[in-house]
Amino acid sequence: MQATRLIAMTLFLSLALAGSAVAQISAGGTPVSLDKALRADFESVTMPWVDVAALLAEDEIEQSKAIPYRFGYPFEVNYDLDNSGTWEELPDGGRVWRLRIVCPGAYSINLVYRNFRLPEGARFFIDNEDKSYLIGAFTSRNNKEYEKFATGLVKGDVSILEYYEPAGVDQPGIIDIQRVIHAYKNLFDRGVAKEVFDFGNSGSCNNNVHCPEADDWQNEVRSSAMILTSGGFRLCSGSMVNNVNQDLTPYFLTANHCLGGEGTWIFMFNYESPTCANIDGPTWMTTSGSTLLASNSYSDFGLLLLDESPPDSYNVYYAGWAADDQVSDTSVAIHHPSGDIKKISWDNNPNSSAAYLGDPGSGNTHWRIGNWEDGTTEPGSSGSPLYNTEHRVVGQLHGG
Repeated sequence: MQATRLIAMTLFLSLALAGSAVAQISAGGTPVSLDKALRADFESVTMPWVDVAALLAEDEIEQSKAIPYRFGYPFEVNYDLDNSGTWEELPDGGRVWRLRIVCPGAYSINLVYRNFRLPEGARFFIDNEDKSYLIGAFTSRNNKEYEKFATGLVKGDVSILEYYEPAGVDQPGIIDIQRVIHAYKNLFDRGVAKEVFDFGNSGSCNNNVHCPEADDWQNEVRSSAMILTSGGFRLCSGSMVNNVNQDLTPYFLTANHCLGGEGTWIFMFNYESPTCANIDGPTWMTTSGSTLLASNSYSDFGLLLLDESPPDSYNVYYAGWAADDQVSDTSVAIHHPSGDIKKISWDNNPNSSAAYLGDPGSGNTHWRIGNWEDGTTEPGSSGSPLYNTEHRVVGQLHGG
């Protein structure tokens, strides 16, 4: 498989922006319902059925446009701790709120919150129906000044939300759900044959990032991440980048056409097979939220500051970059095609400076890749870093 792609050449400025960020670290632990006998008849809400065939037909049309890859259908809702769910008092004076959300036929469910603030000592978990996939606990450490939040993918078509609030809190918690995303494409079980899941998988010519040919690129592999963007139902790729001070400020590079709603983006690190084989990767190493620092539509770049620094346990690498116009003899892209586990592609020929798709109005703002000799790029790869021979980022994927 071969593909022609144009990579936006991004010129970085020396940014002396200070920022402190606390990682979106799940505090661990277990929901109260696993330790105590709670009532079984708490509230359940069911989303309408999704017309998957119609959505896939729309996706076929979108593939020719500069639109981030769509994996889910968003339902706009208004579920909060007052108007939805079921509260239950506990002997210690605390209380538990639970809500079951059902998306019939969904591969996974993820949520975006209109308002989110937890008091000290409170814990928030999300589980699936068979208790095989739990995320949390989210705590007051996940609070943001702008009180927005998002949680990542929970496998299956049922999500069970459980919130514990201790007695005597200064202010009650706020969990106000704005959007429920029904994943009609399968971002799990990527090793399953295409005849079982006939959509959403990347091309078979793609290379997993832990194949032997990628041995020299393992640092850069650690910098790339997948983004849940556009209100939580589309995907892009991107990369952590270092700055001239090399102080690990959490700057993140992606594409301008992926931008929108950055405050509730989910950044998913290390979603990759542990070997060269197609094995599903972990989806829990996430951070939530970012602030847009700079962007440009012609060169199609977006530079963000993550609101939560990836914790040391994620083993993230901050990639170097080169702000010059030197042609590279070879090029490498690291990305998440079609929302798949992380892949790596090679162009073994020199790139060339060009206008985007020949548009003179954009100027020579792009590096043009004639063909990927090994691997390819696809929808979902947008925003992924392009590396030169010296392992430095020289741009990010725009389209082609």
